Amino acid sequence: MKPMQRIEAERKSLAQNIEEANFTEYDYPEGLDLRPRNEHAKWIVSELMERARAASVLVDNASEQWKRMDWTMSSYVPLDAAETKTKNSDWRKPVHVVVPMTFASMETYAAYCCSTFLGHPIHKLRGRGSTKAVIEAAKLERVMAAQNLWFKEGLRLDGLWRDGFTYGAGFASPVWKKHKARVPINDVVTPLIADVIREEGLSVDVGDILRTMEEEVVFEGNDLQVIDPWHMLRDPNVPAARLQDGEYAGWIYGTSSTELLR
Repeated sequence: MKPMQRIEAERKSLAQNIEEANFTEYDYPEGLDLRPRNEHAKWIVSELMERARAASVLVDNASEQWKRMDWTMSSYVPLDAAETKTKNSDWRKPVHVVVPMTFASMETYAAYCCSTFLGHPIHKLRGRGSTKAVIEAAKLERVMAAQNLWFKEGLRLDGLWRDGFTYGAGFASPVWKKHKARVPINDVVTPLIADVIREEGLSVDVGDILRTMEEEVVFEGNDLQVIDPWHMLRDPNVPAARLQDGEYAGWIYGTSSTELLR
């Protein structure tokens, strides 16, 4: 398929209605048909939405309290009338800076957690028993340490702790992530490649260097996805401290129909 034809075909596939998409390149497990237009898939969506509505009640009930906590976790406080007048007359004149005690305490706790738990490596593994177990644990520790640096796990944990100190519970989920980048690829033009390029109306000679940009996976591994507590959907029948005992746990994230089709 020629490049322009391939681009046009991809454009058409990404412009269609999700319920009309075939997804022929994907095989569902155990003979199931979970395409969006299938009745069984629609039933699953309805069950998910029922649980999401039940879980959203927890956030709705805590929203007013969380808004007050957000306010106290800010080191910036709007100017009062007198300070506004002072600033308007001369912006260089200093005014009071208010730092809430809750904000200062949270910064102290977060700094303590970072200094205590984010030493290199973050996950320290020790093999027990045979020499082989010790060596394998050391190798795994090195792999995980590299992944921690690639995906900046320390920043993820800092956000998790801050959510916990602010809202009383922080949430995160491990995910497998790939970091991709476009890298230059040099190819020597062969007689066959030269004939194909000439069909596109371009001038090229055998032996020329053809440089293209291709997307490659630079690295991949475990990443920690911090979940916004405002978007967390957890079973309302269990407390936050016993999340694993619930029937379900999920969260809301934004996407687009194009990404779903892709």
